[in-house]
Amino acid sequence: MSHSAHSPDLQLFADSIPGLVFTSKPDGELEWVNRTILAYFGRSLTQLQAWQMTDAVHPEDLPNAVARWNAGVASGLAYEIEQRLRRHDGVYRWFHFRAAPIRDEQGRLVRWYGLVTDIDDLKRAHEALRSSAGDLRMLIDNIPGLVFTMTPTCELELVNLKVVEYFGKSPEELRQWDAIDCVHPEDMPRVVESLRRTIELGEPHEVEQRLRRADGVYRWFKPGGLPLRDGQGRIVRWYCLLTDIDDLKRAEAGLLNVQARFSRAAQLATLSELAASIAHEIKQPLAAVVTTAHACTQWLSSSPPNIERARSSAERIVRDGSSAAEVVSRIRSLFRHAPPKKELLSINDVIDEVVGLMAGDMSDRNVTLRTDLQNGLPSIEADRIQLQQLLANLIRNGIEAMVEVDDRPRGLAISSAHTQDEITVAVSDCGIGIDASEPIFDAFYTTKPHGMGMGLAICRTVVEAHEGRIWTAANKPSGTTVSFALRVSRSTTAD
Repeated sequence: MSHSAHSPDLQLFADSIPGLVFTSKPDGELEWVNRTILAYFGRSLTQLQAWQMTDAVHPEDLPNAVARWNAGVASGLAYEIEQRLRRHDGVYRWFHFRAAPIRDEQGRLVRWYGLVTDIDDLKRAHEALRSSAGDLRMLIDNIPGLVFTMTPTCELELVNLKVVEYFGKSPEELRQWDAIDCVHPEDMPRVVESLRRTIELGEPHEVEQRLRRADGVYRWFKPGGLPLRDGQGRIVRWYCLLTDIDDLKRAEAGLLNVQARFSRAAQLATLSELAASIAHEIKQPLAAVVTTAHACTQWLSSSPPNIERARSSAERIVRDGSSAAEVVSRIRSLFRHAPPKKELLSINDVIDEVVGLMAGDMSDRNVTLRTDLQNGLPSIEADRIQLQQLLANLIRNGIEAMVEVDDRPRGLAISSAHTQDEITVAVSDCGIGIDASEPIFDAFYTTKPHGMGMGLAICRTVVEAHEGRIWTAANKPSGTTVSFALRVSRSTTAD
């Protein structure tokens, strides 16, 4: 069959096929080609028939191409192969080669029909895709965190290299690994509950937890996850990231330790300022003890001794001595380095204790105190010593704010009230006031020439440790009010 032997319609059809079409004899000798082949190779049919396969196929693909062609001719079976063919300008392009046999009624092979399809662009696209996938994998593997995907039921699917390196297990081992082997036992109940909510409610798993590294060391991680949903809104996959926050946790613990030390330093620094108040408080009961002891001695020295009056004097000595000891005990509790201990207490009682402690200081500074404490306040659950320190700092700040006031009486007011589920305490002065824009609650910020800048910072720390609020407001015409609010005890509310 020659090139010209085909009908014009059939030739037109063959020339319109987007590929290289040919026929060959049973022994593989080229018989006919469409015009696309002629254009690609830039040769006539006669030239192509005399052209050796070695001239068209890429040298790297040639051995396999020859072997497959010879095997196909020998077996008479259809076959396919991918190979690079050289274009007339010397450029090689990838083609998919497929040859199918045609047989007569007796089953004898009479002709081969072949279609050679250009797949060079497809090959390049696949290579680019593989390269992109490799780049994406490299990107994921180098993310500074443990990246993985999970099924809607929180079963592990894919992991990045960081996960494999951290746990020292292959992806297959990780999928069969029980979480109890990697999560810290103390964190396990919270993790299990969080995963349950993730499965049932679709909530992201965000419980901070300690995970055991391959060497047995536990480190803190913070999980984060985003769900992939289908068209109906159902979760089909979770994309997750575990971020190592162990160093941050240690830094926070160190910061709390430093803050506690500064708090201790601030407590000790205020001790000298309270010395006058302490001396004033203790002076009266001690003077009474001395006077009554002299009287007791005289009654015992009388002839005959007046036992009844001596006993009465001794009882007064015990009472006044106990009063002095109580003052010392309150001061010692306020300044000793003791861990927080919450208890049910009355805020009014704490206010009275601190006011009594600082009465001498207020007297020496000519400060008049006015209290407006609401009766019958519900109890709060708090650390008595910390609240004493809080109130002492606020009262002291109010006193110091009025040191330079000489054109009006120096007055300090303390009030307490119950609003909804909170107890509010306010300490007001008529001093120089403060600028609302000043960060007075920040550590080390101070407006005093020799201040440490820790007093109000400690106040905020104490209030926040009790899940409360603290704020300031300017008084008219002068002065400042510092208020804080603490929650009413649940047990009191229930009652």
